[in-house]
Amino acid sequence: MNANKSKFILFSLLITIGFLFSLDRTQAQIHQKSFEDKNIHCIYNLSNGMFNGQYKSFYKNGKIKASGKFADNSRNGIWTLWSKDGKILVKRDYSNNYEYKQIFPVNIKNSNYLGERDSNGTIKDFDVKEQMIAQSQRIWRFITINNNDFLFKNNYLGNLLMNMVLKSKTIAYDAINDEFTKPYSIEELTNKYDFNKIEIIAYKIKEIWFFDNVRKISESRIIGICPVAVYRLDTSKQFDLFWLYYPDIRANLAKEKLNFALPNIKNLDDVFFFRYFSSKIYKEDNVYNKEIKDYKNGNEIDVEAERIMLNLFESEHDFWLEFSKK
Repeated sequence: MNANKSKFILFSLLITIGFLFSLDRTQAQIHQKSFEDKNIHCIYNLSNGMFNGQYKSFYKNGKIKASGKFADNSRNGIWTLWSKDGKILVKRDYSNNYEYKQIFPVNIKNSNYLGERDSNGTIKDFDVKEQMIAQSQRIWRFITINNNDFLFKNNYLGNLLMNMVLKSKTIAYDAINDEFTKPYSIEELTNKYDFNKIEIIAYKIKEIWFFDNVRKISESRIIGICPVAVYRLDTSKQFDLFWLYYPDIRANLAKEKLNFALPNIKNLDDVFFFRYFSSKIYKEDNVYNKEIKDYKNGNEIDVEAERIMLNLFESEHDFWLEFSKK
């Protein structure tokens, strides 16, 4: 066995991985934000870097378009969509992003497509066929320790992911290409990196957003995750470690049981499935394959990331409107 691999496994065994978390974010301060450009006008609230509280969007004539509440990035309670002249077009009562009761119009069935858990504790994805997707878009996000401290404490998630790779529980792919086309061997990785000296400081997430015309909801599914690392003795140089194909690691993440003050979050996979994390968009699908920082500068980078996120919500509201007519 490679010496670096042996040392890393021994080191990781000293870290308590299956520990329980007790996390209460209900007392976090809520920050109201507003956004307006030529296409979007929204007022919304954030706490812990997640959407929490009231969300409102408006038409160009100033009339309210959509209104509802979020709870930790999940739609919660009554959501209403109005016409430009103030008529109610859609009203739904959400339990979470996957389940709602249709109140108006009644020609749309309720969505109760939250999958059952398998023997590992993983919630099964709804089987979506190509013809069911009205629109899709790939999004890339950046997760840091800000508001996500439990993922980074004692290098928790990083040790889990590195252990999966070094114990051959999943395949690591070249960090330069996020299309999962060039797998690493364990020997290549251990020759390239000294895992005993690595600390994970962030994660890149690649996901696909789509609107499902059967459930009449939008959904984001994570495709891949990439740890961003530094060496502890040289934190000035950060590097992407490797990409992992997320569906391949869900079962292992689901084995990590959590004790959160939230009914849906029972394991580590649930954190990502229900999007119980704070993140920032750094790229969306584009013909030039550019990140936001490649075409925006300074504060414009944050504004563009915000626009992309809010546009996902407003695109869903537009689909509600379209399907309410049928």
